[in-house]
Amino acid sequence: MANAYTRPISANPEMLLMQGYVLVAAAEAQGNDQIGKLVRADRMRLRETVRLPPGADAEEITAFLARSMPINTLTAMGLPSDCRGAKP
Repeated sequence: MANAYTRPISANPEMLLMQGYVLVAAAEAQGNDQIGKLVRADRMRLRETVRLPPGADAEEITAFLARSMPINTLTAMGLPSDCRGAKP
């Protein structure tokens, strides 16, 4: 799953959504739920991208994504895949 996850986020770092989490919270605090809808839709697309190759069930993919923040951080820093727990 790490390989399926890091490939799309390495190619499209905007999928990391790290700034998106803060932006959503700030916008929703002001009553704007449109940004949150877009960010959540992107996260669900990423979830499907990760789930499909290994054929993981909902519980497995949820557990993986719950532990994926270190992968996000290392990818955002530009570290190679072998340093992120994924095979090159």
